[in-house]
Amino acid sequence: KQETGDSVIETLLKMRLNYAARLLERTALSIARVAEDVGFADSFYFTKQFSALYGKSPTAYRKSIDYGSAVQDGSGDEPV
Repeated sequence: KQETGDSVIETLLKMRLNYAARLLERTALSIARVAEDVGFADSFYFTKQFSALYGKSPTAYRKSIDYGSAVQDGSGDEPV
């Protein structure tokens, strides 16, 4: 905590939400699926936490990204 200013739990939460942001940028997975993939059982709680960190909902975040043809549908074994 002395080095990062965050507790272990806060650091873990930020890591999970950063991974969620990458999934939103690089895949077409649903918000509920992204929430599940990063360890949130409740997509509403995920949205609340994501919005608190990024200042916008996961949907708004995804819409703000110019991801064009780089988005994958998440149905196969593509790397993300």
